[in-house]
Amino acid sequence: MAINGRILLVDDDAFTLNALERLLSRELEVITVSDGEAAIQLMKEERFAVVVTDLIMPGMSGFELLGQLETEFPETVCIVLSGRIEDSFYRSTPQNVFKCLDKPCSIEEIADAIHGAFVEYALGSIGCTAD
Repeated sequence: MAINGRILLVDDDAFTLNALERLLSRELEVITVSDGEAAIQLMKEERFAVVVTDLIMPGMSGFELLGQLETEFPETVCIVLSGRIEDSFYRSTPQNVFKCLDKPCSIEEIADAIHGAFVEYALGSIGCTAD
């Protein structure tokens, strides 16, 4: 599969979404949604190589979103970007999670994770690493 350069950002914090969109839209097509339900609906209509999601959101949590993405869209590579990543999350991380980043993190960390996620998408091999 070719990398399509499209990324879906999922976070209930509008400031985070806007900042990431401004940063990433120079090189990627960036689509943002504020909850897990909207992300799943959009994934059913359009495909994204990479999804970046928060974990703690109202409605469908990031945990639930990752599980549903793993089941319905196993080729999609996910990055977790959250202010609260518990150690227990790493023991039960869905296979589609490539990288887990704690908020706040540097622009370089985010850019490196996204670049790596696109490489993993192209290779078709996914596994989580903690930073």
